[in-house]
Amino acid sequence: MVQFVAVAGALLLARPATLLGAQRTVLAGLAVWMSVVVTASLLQRGAVVPFLGLAAVIGLVMGGVQSLSRSMFSQVIPPGRAAELFSLYELADKAATFLGALVITVSLQATGSHRAAILPLSLLFAAGLVLLASVNLRRAITDAGYPPPGHPRGLVSQR
Repeated sequence: MVQFVAVAGALLLARPATLLGAQRTVLAGLAVWMSVVVTASLLQRGAVVPFLGLAAVIGLVMGGVQSLSRSMFSQVIPPGRAAELFSLYELADKAATFLGALVITVSLQATGSHRAAILPLSLLFAAGLVLLASVNLRRAITDAGYPPPGHPRGLVSQR
């Protein structure tokens, strides 16, 4: 279900990204991820409907954040360097997946509780939020040699 809803999330978050900017939309998505982790830790055993609702929120945010983050990243890649930098992007994605699994495993071993074990993930999302908030995306785009967002000659995805 999550994968199907993620497609809708990618489409639905395009509008807020157009109005607010991709960076702000991804930052909001990271905030939602943090709240999802906390909410998931509080779900009662056997609460099927809330679980499915949370899964739908995860899908919406996952699809939107993934598509917007790739789009943002592509806008800061200097011409001719896409292959090497997207390879680095994918490596970082795999490293983040490993780090998340490691954090859950260590937390589970320390607490003995799956509910408590997922809570440290919110710290990883918070770290990503802080790092992304510190990026001057407009400057990064122009430093890469592209027109700034909103410029008449800007990228199609920015209109």
